[in-house]
Amino acid sequence: MYSLGYSNKIGFVRLGVRANYYQMRISEYGTAHGFLMDFGGMIELSPELTLGASISNFTATSLSDVDRSSLPVIMKLGVCYKPSEHISIVADLVKDVEYDLQWRAGLEYWLSGKIALRTGINAEPFSAFFGLGLLLKQFDVDYALNSNQFLGLSHQVTVAFRYQKNHD
Repeated sequence: MYSLGYSNKIGFVRLGVRANYYQMRISEYGTAHGFLMDFGGMIELSPELTLGASISNFTATSLSDVDRSSLPVIMKLGVCYKPSEHISIVADLVKDVEYDLQWRAGLEYWLSGKIALRTGINAEPFSAFFGLGLLLKQFDVDYALNSNQFLGLSHQVTVAFRYQKNHD
């Protein structure tokens, strides 16, 4: 999946939108692809407490006209509590329109201003996650490892570029 997103902060509200190109290839079955859109927002209720919500694939995109395999439409509602500047505790509810409601929880600890350690769980089906984040000037680099009872170990790497406007 390739994604391009944009976000902005207006007062205590943050809003973002992301366009995604998703491609799946299975050697005996061929390749399917589609474009989908995501939208989300966050409200900072206090320096310690933030609420967020998002909807992924709100366009209800399918994977190519031939196959018509649907990509999931997923809604999320989450909360982040920061008891200190180094610790974040998060929890969210996740609803795929075709499946039951799920809950997840996680913990992030900043070793320094540039290195974060992360862990989390999904309740059902049970999955455990571990990760590392690095802040490098205008780039954020994140690595995650997922241990899943059905898929085994999965790796994910994200590189994000932070663009900031000059306020002259």
